[in-house]
Amino acid sequence: MQALFKSLEKETLEPVEGRVTGTIPSWLSGSFYRNGPGKYEVGDTKYNHLFDGLALLQKFSIKDGRISYQNKFLKSETFLKNMKANRIVVSEFGTLAHPDPCKTLFQRFFSYFYLDEDEMMTDNCSVNIFPMGDQLYASTETKWLRKIDPETLETPGRVDITQFVATNSATAHPHHDRDGCVYNIGNCFKGRPRLAVIRWNPPSKEAPDQIQNAELVASLPSPYYVKYSYSHSFALTENFIVVIQQPLIINVLSILTAKIRGTPFANGMYWDKNCKTVFHIINKKTGEAINPGYNYVGDPLLLFHHINAYEEDGHVVVDVCSAEDGSTFDMIFLDKLQSEDFKKLMKKNGNTFPRRFVLPLNIDKKASNLVTLRDTRATATMSGKNEIFCKDERLSDILTEFPMVNYELVNGRKYRYMYGISTNVVGDYSTGLVKTDVQNKTTVRWDETDCYPSEPWFVPSPDSKEEDDGIVLSSVLNDVTMKTFLLVLDAKSFTELGRAEFDVAPPMGFHVRFIDNETIRGLKKE
Repeated sequence: MQALFKSLEKETLEPVEGRVTGTIPSWLSGSFYRNGPGKYEVGDTKYNHLFDGLALLQKFSIKDGRISYQNKFLKSETFLKNMKANRIVVSEFGTLAHPDPCKTLFQRFFSYFYLDEDEMMTDNCSVNIFPMGDQLYASTETKWLRKIDPETLETPGRVDITQFVATNSATAHPHHDRDGCVYNIGNCFKGRPRLAVIRWNPPSKEAPDQIQNAELVASLPSPYYVKYSYSHSFALTENFIVVIQQPLIINVLSILTAKIRGTPFANGMYWDKNCKTVFHIINKKTGEAINPGYNYVGDPLLLFHHINAYEEDGHVVVDVCSAEDGSTFDMIFLDKLQSEDFKKLMKKNGNTFPRRFVLPLNIDKKASNLVTLRDTRATATMSGKNEIFCKDERLSDILTEFPMVNYELVNGRKYRYMYGISTNVVGDYSTGLVKTDVQNKTTVRWDETDCYPSEPWFVPSPDSKEEDDGIVLSSVLNDVTMKTFLLVLDAKSFTELGRAEFDVAPPMGFHVRFIDNETIRGLKKE
């Protein structure tokens, strides 16, 4: 399993043809992209955290039943500076940079006491990849986006989102709404920290580039004066944005003084087991809080990824993949991931399950349970004068992460099927792909010995009539043969249709995206 967290030794710059077995649907035409860390060492220096590795872009091109593969390191300013110095000279989340040998002694001394925001904010965009307007972007959780050429994977430039909206950062998980708007959340930590809800409106004559057409929808002050809750993602419904403040806390003072104290940013983040989870519902058009006189709260949870959310009969239903404590966060330091005991540690600490919370919009203080939906065991009860305690319903007893739905059809709407990566901690440790019926609470699984799949992506078939009419794509690494294959599953039966195998073994990535060829033709090429 250590191959998942081992640096890629050589790029595959030119597309190579895969060995196809089975059947690749003839209608499937486009590119399957994957972003994630691909290099964990620079010279004699090493990164400490899974989030730190230098970004590697991967692309599977699919047409007429044939599949090719290529990859390329994202040539960020961070990457170029590190390569020039042959050491890590730009700090990442869990790794403090070494002094830049190109700087004079005075410059190095001065840099410890001069807070350069560009030095704080890496542009190593290794988390996600998505289109906005006519541009493809790679993203991380700072102020930077990197432009990507959808054909060559070149990275021609970067965008500073703080030039267009009042925020210091944004998540790597924007949502695309059906009206053409793109939403995201970020953090402002000048003055009292606050969470920013951002909307990018469709391109206009005044702002033909959508990234410039941004506005602040809402601003939520942190309950702390020098701290705020970490947010990796959020949820979108037809009318609302749902933001969850979890007990994973970031201390702004610790981050701002990290360089002086000689510690990485990760040391400024901690799990507060005594802190409740807080749910915020915001009108996505007006930015107004829903039921501002009440606090929706729950037990502590650790959350990276939302599954989906929707409105139903006066309720907002929010589905997430979450854990009950902060142990998962502690598990993703590279010394643990690369250790021989990793499987034992995961079997001991893995507790991320798909869960459902139901937030009632109509508050009847006399009701024993404010949730009136009949098809859920999730509850909401008055636990104080103005506090509503929300208890979750587990949607599956299978450990699940990196969830995906039929995004185009059901994002923000009531849905039935969720796909994800599953970890088996009973018996031999293994990972696989799962399809969960969130209505019937049943799960089916695909797995293969010694194989580790990527986040799945659902692609609807051209004539789809039902939610699960389509295919599921995943990039899979066999860490014994050290080969990668693109897996194509029939989404309805969750059985294999075909695969294309390649003689490459890139490390574990984070997020994926399938873009059809018609859409790719409309994206900028550099």
